[in-house]
This record gives sequence, C-alpha cells and structure tokens, in this order.
Amino acid sequence: TDALQRHFRSVLGNEQDTVSIAGDSLQNKVPEKPAELKLKARMNNAPILSDVFLAGLQELDTVRMEVDFNEQDRYLVADIRMPHANYSGNELDSLLLRIDSRNGQLSGHFGFKGLNAGPVAIKNTSLDGRISDKKLYLDFNALHEKEKLVGIQTEISRIGDTLNIHINPSEFILNKKQWSIPSSNAILTHGNIVEFHDFRLGHNGQKLDIRSEMAATEGRSLSEAKGEKDRIAVQFSNFGLDALFSYLNPEEPLASGTLNGNIVAEDPFGIPGFLADLKIEQLEAMKAPLGTLSVNARSPGGERYDFGLDMKGGDMDMDLAGSYEADETGTIELDLNLNELKTSLAEIFADGQITEPGGYVSGKVKVSGTTADPVYDGDFRFNDVRFRVTQLNTLFRLPDERLKIDNGGLYLDNFALADENDNRFTVNGKVVTENALNPVFDLQFKTKDFQVLNSTREDNDLFYGKAFFDIDAKLTGDLNMPRISMKLNIGPKTDVTYILPESELDIEERDGVVIFVNREDPDDILAKTRKESATLSGFEVYSLISLDRNAVFNVIIDERTNDNLQVSGETDLSFNIYPNGRTTLSGKYIVNKGHYEMNLYNMVRRRFELAEGSSITWAGDPLDAELDMKATYEVKVAASPLMAGQISGMNESEKMKFRQQLPFLVYLNVAGELMEPDLSFNLDMPEDNQGAIGGQVYSRVQQLNKQEEELNKQVFSLLVFKRFFPESGSDGSGGGAASIARDNLNQALSGQLNALSDKLLGESGVELDFGLDSYTDYQGSSPQERTQLDITAKKKLFNDRVIVSVGSEVDIQGSNQEPGQGSPLIGNVSIEYLLTQDGRYRLKGFRKNEYENVIDGQLIVSGIALIFTREFNKYKELFEKAIREEEDENDED
Repeated sequence: TDALQRHFRSVLGNEQDTVSIAGDSLQNKVPEKPAELKLKARMNNAPILSDVFLAGLQELDTVRMEVDFNEQDRYLVADIRMPHANYSGNELDSLLLRIDSRNGQLSGHFGFKGLNAGPVAIKNTSLDGRISDKKLYLDFNALHEKEKLVGIQTEISRIGDTLNIHINPSEFILNKKQWSIPSSNAILTHGNIVEFHDFRLGHNGQKLDIRSEMAATEGRSLSEAKGEKDRIAVQFSNFGLDALFSYLNPEEPLASGTLNGNIVAEDPFGIPGFLADLKIEQLEAMKAPLGTLSVNARSPGGERYDFGLDMKGGDMDMDLAGSYEADETGTIELDLNLNELKTSLAEIFADGQITEPGGYVSGKVKVSGTTADPVYDGDFRFNDVRFRVTQLNTLFRLPDERLKIDNGGLYLDNFALADENDNRFTVNGKVVTENALNPVFDLQFKTKDFQVLNSTREDNDLFYGKAFFDIDAKLTGDLNMPRISMKLNIGPKTDVTYILPESELDIEERDGVVIFVNREDPDDILAKTRKESATLSGFEVYSLISLDRNAVFNVIIDERTNDNLQVSGETDLSFNIYPNGRTTLSGKYIVNKGHYEMNLYNMVRRRFELAEGSSITWAGDPLDAELDMKATYEVKVAASPLMAGQISGMNESEKMKFRQQLPFLVYLNVAGELMEPDLSFNLDMPEDNQGAIGGQVYSRVQQLNKQEEELNKQVFSLLVFKRFFPESGSDGSGGGAASIARDNLNQALSGQLNALSDKLLGESGVELDFGLDSYTDYQGSSPQERTQLDITAKKKLFNDRVIVSVGSEVDIQGSNQEPGQGSPLIGNVSIEYLLTQDGRYRLKGFRKNEYENVIDGQLIVSGIALIFTREFNKYKELFEKAIREEEDENDED
C-alpha cells in the first residue's frame, strides 16, 4: 500500500515535489528492495466465498484480475473485470477497472453498465482519467438510452500541499442539459480548509452558487488561515432536484421539486453549526406527493442554533422545532408533531404490494439530552388505518391503536389488527431497546377466526384461496435468540391452493458434464454442492398445531396437465425448533377426504379418491414419517377379458353375463417411510356387487390380488384404457394389446369423422354422426372378426319439437348378409316428437333393419314407443323431484 501511494504521488507531483517526496521517502526508511507484484487470478462463486466470507452473495460470474507492479521502474498495469454480481438482491453489471502507469504517465478507466439496488437504478457509467503535464484529467460520464445523462470534466493539479480542482465549462451536463459555469471556477483544498472561487452553476433560470467565507482577513494566505473558523454557503434559486437525483434513476426519479434559499455551514470540519432558510416546493419522493418542505435555522448568539422544519400540503403534515448547542456536549431539544401521515403514502412506497389505503397516522415525540445520549418519549396513533395486501387480497384495519416509545423500548397495549370480518389480532407487551442492537422481546399474540387470505388465482402465482386461523402465542428472548411458544389452529373455512412452481432451469442434455468429488474428504467445503438442506438455527420454537377436519388444502402439481392433490383431515402436531437447528415433529394426520387427479402419459385423466382414515405419522424427525395412505379409483367395465379362462367352455348365453358392466375399485396403497415410500396396488369390488354372477368375478379378483405381475398389468390397463387387459380367447380374438388397440382406434376414428362432418355441414341444421365398431361375431358357425360403420343423419323441425333420423350400417370387415344381399341405403328410420317442451315426454316411431340369427335372417322391425326421461342418482330422488316440482307449481298458482 505504501509503495502504491509513493508511486501515485510521484506521478502526480511536479519535479520539485518529486525531489521532496524522495527526500521524505529516505527519511521514512524506504525499503532497500523496491516493491514488486505480479498477480493473475480468477474468482468464482465457490461455497467458501458465499457461505463464509460474503453471506449475502447470490450470484457471481468469474472475476478476472491481472496486476503487474514494479516500484523501481515506476511501472503499474492492472486490469480487473467483474461481469455480473448479485449481493442481497443488489446487482452490478459489467464492472471494469483498468490502470496503465509507466514512464511517469498514468491513464485509467473505471465503469459499469448498470447498478440496481432497490429504487436506485444507475445506468451506464464511466470515469476516465489520465495524467499529462503533471495534471490529472478526469472525465465522468453517464448514459441513458444512448444519450449523455451526466457529463463532467475536471482538471486537478497540485501546488505544494494544495490541490486545485477546476471544472471544464465547455461540457458540464446534468440531467441531459448543458449547464453553465465560469471558466475561472476553482476548488482549493489544503488539510481542513476548502475554498470555492467562482463556483456558480446555471441553466434556464436555475442557479446554484457555492461560496466560502474564510475567517482569515483579506490578504492572508491559505496556510496563515489554517485552523481558523470558516464558512461554506450554498445559495439555490429555482433549482430542480431532478438535476441531481436523475442520475440515480433517470426513468423514475427518486426526488423532484424546486429548491430556493440558502444554507450555511459554520466550521464544517470542526464543531459544525448550520444556518438555513430553505424551501422546497412540489416536493416528491419516489412520486409520492409531500407538498412543501420549509427549513429555517438561525443562531441567536454564541454556539446555540434554533431551527424549525415543517412539511405542508401533501400526504405528510408535520412540524419539527428545536435547538442545538454546537459545543462539545451537543445539547439538543426537539419537538416533533406528526399531524397527519396518510396511508396513501405507504401505497406508493410499497410498489403495488398494498392497495385501497385509508386513514392516517399521527403522533408526538420529544427529544432532549445530547447528541451522544439523547432522551426521547412519544406516542403514535393509527386513526382508522386500512389497506389491502395485494397478494393476499385481504383488507386489514388498525381502527384506533396506540404505539408508545421511549428510551426503554416500544410498548403495545391491546394493539389490534382487524380483518374484513372485524376479527381482531391483538398484540400486548413490549420490546425493550436499552440495547438497540439486540432488543429484548416480551410480546403476546392472540386471535380467533382471523382471515389472513382471501385471494384468487389472479392475485397470486403461488398460492390463493381462503385461510382462517386461531393463535395464542408468546414471543420472548432477544434478537440474537428469539423464543416463540404458540398454539395454532387452522379453521374449518380454510380452503387454500398451492401451485408448485416449475423449475427455472431445464437441463436437456447431461453429456459432457463432469462432477469433481474429493474422495479423501467428502465434506470439504470447496467440493460441496448447493444441494443441501437448509438448517434453521438461532431461535427457539415450541408449537402445537391443529387442523380442523373440514379445512381443505389443494396442491397443483403441474399446471399444464392439471395434476392436483386435494386433502382435508385433522391433526394435533407438536413442532419444535431448538437453538442448534434441530427440528422435531410428532403427531398423526388423519385424512377425512380428498383426491389425487393425475394425467397418465398425456393421454387420459384419472382421479383417485383418498380413503377416509388414511394417515401420516411423525415421531420426531419431520422427514422420517410413516405412511398409511390409500386411494381408490372406481371404474365400470366388462369382466369378460378378465374371466377368459373361466368362460372359454361356456355357451353364448352364459358368456353374455360376463359382458355386463360391473364396478371395480383400483386401490393405490402408499406405505413405509416418507422418503422411501412403498407403492402397491390391489383390486376390489363394492360390497353390493361382490355377489354378481354368482360371485365368480369377485373370486377372480381375489385370486388376481395374489399374482403381483398379473395384477400390475390389469391395473395399468384399467387406468389407461378403462378395461381389463384381454387374454387370448376372451373374445374369440388374439387378445392382448391388439384387442385394446383396435377398440381405441375405433373411438379415435369415430371422433375424427364426427368433427369433420361438423365442419362440412356448419349451421345447416343437419347433424351427421359416425360410429365405428369392431367386434367378434359368434352367431355363425365359427367366430369372425367384424367391423361396421354406422352412419346417421338427423334433422330437427318445427322449433326442435320434431326430430327425424335416417341411417344405415355398412359392413367394412366381415358380413352377416346372405350371398348377393347388400346393405340397404336407408336401413333405419325414426321420427320423434317432443310432447313437452323440455323433452321429458316423447313419442317415437321407428323402423329398424337388423340381423336376428342364422334361421330368421335379416328382419325389419317397426314400432312405436312412449318415452319418459328423468335424471337421478338414487331411486328415491325420482319421486322427491316430482313431489317438489308439483309443490312449486301449486305455489305459483
């Protein structure tokens, strides 16, 4: 460090200074061997850097550094590059530092493309410097949208121990505007003495004038005036604050307003005192209207200063008055009256996180004592303060609450936060602030049926719904080790949905990825990856958590496929966190109801109903839970493919019994440990259907549950195809996948033909339906494979009260016709008349062409039918609806 200081002083000083510097260096015992340094380094975001030295470091691209320094040859070349860094959410883009100093010359460059830290968003900034003729020339520039936002060129020279700073008037740009400054401007510094000469800035009626008033008499040199009291005065005239603050964020200025008046700093490098008469009109901070700020300060005599500050005409109305003794004690007296602080001001600073603000905060604070040891006492009142938290979509209110503060701490007496239903979340106790860096807590929290969430999918991308809870909690300890004990109950009206976020990084290919492992020391911090579980430490939590059995929790596993889980149940859990980070969870969660809906291979959707009584049990470790979960999927299918071996010798009438649709239950069983669950399946039938067809099907199901391989095959077939996997001979075909593929292909082709007919016919009023059916025909001397295309045209007449249908069946594969006999063009005709407008009672006449058997052959069946339709789930509903509708008609009469 000393060597670098000597190097820069020798480059900046003139020859006479260089000789004196060299002499001083000899007196300061310069090392006999001049300093030399060669450095070439790279720095990555290794765990040791972000976890040990810079805990807030989130991202860091490779930093490259190259330095070559030789003090004897007066040679220094350095290059440092940092492409990107993110520290605690503050981002720096493309930092570059370059220094080149050789043969008594010096040039350098420092810059970055962007710096974002909260509301601060500094754009492309650079500082270039060079030394020529023993003068340092600096060129500061900031660009915004390829236009120069700020441009300042300075010239720095050294005469003896005095620095002379001069601003080039040819290019002095603030907020993209050229400002004027006298060519004779200068800032002279020597120790604690600063002088301003002709330092007047101006643009379009805006003026800024800085003057120094030395206590020394006229004609005395700077060195003679050293140590004496001086003044620096700043005069403003119609000065716009955006001229300065636009650099920090040109798109959304941090502050704006018009500044008039003056401020004087007395003895700024000693015991400072201030005189002021300033006014900022139309003051805005981050677009928040604050009104007019007035500052007055005067000195009635001696070292005493009286001052006043008030803010009027905006979202804040306040008065501050007091006095200050500019001596070694620094005695102060302050009276702050916060007349009104509108909640709308918080909405602006919250950046859209709260809406619908209302009410205001008021208060008074008195401060006495000294600057080193102030004594303060005050209180604040929340006057019908209300706001809606955007992501929760819940309106909160602070009806009439009081907050008291003094040197001892912060005090809350029945401090209440109310929800939209006027349920109160109350806080009682205090926060002791005798040690401001480590406050002590003694707080109690209570609420009953408090609504914290009332949102929809549009309000939040991660979670939404309704959430209610009861709590009885206590917070003690201090900031270094807070202690929480609580009882938490999730209310019965809770219905919350959580959306699992998609991964931000999709690794499409892993070829060529090499993972290095330290096998001698696997726990080496340099070799550790970031896939480690987080440990919560530094506080204590003792909690009892209960869930009402009617509280519903939904998890959307994949939004694209709508895979989701819904569960409700009851539990009493004990959850604790100890100071060393160890967590324990004990208790049993018992499922009341729920379902798991999933998409299988993007082809079909299936919904499993969670069985009541399923449970998850914890006995200490939150990740070491015992699972006893059961989910069911009910499907109605024919049992004939499953019973192939049993019905092969039966006659046709007996086989037809097994082709009826029966309900089957597919059970998904989850047992074992949470981290290594054991999945299994089994089949069952509802108790009312276990005796169907003499119990033969149920017996086969029981037998299948003991054959794991065959069971898994049948479960897969039921889930994907909604039918049993056919065995050879079950329907006279080859069985297996071919039979399943044939049936599903028929369904797909029928759907495509119907979709095509809808496009062709449009709004003509004619409906054309296609149905493709493949099956094995047993009515002949031997089974044969048959495929028929059923074509039906339908037209509605007379305000849709008459429906005429005509159609026919066309044989594509196989036939039951006699040789030389073709299919009629219009084989089926029906005319249907709706006796009632809702279609519940209908009269239908029909003519149907169908093949009966080998003996009877092709028959034409004609007839008339009276049709009654009614939807119901249970037989008793059929009569209850009729009685209820009759009563409604009587009431209308």
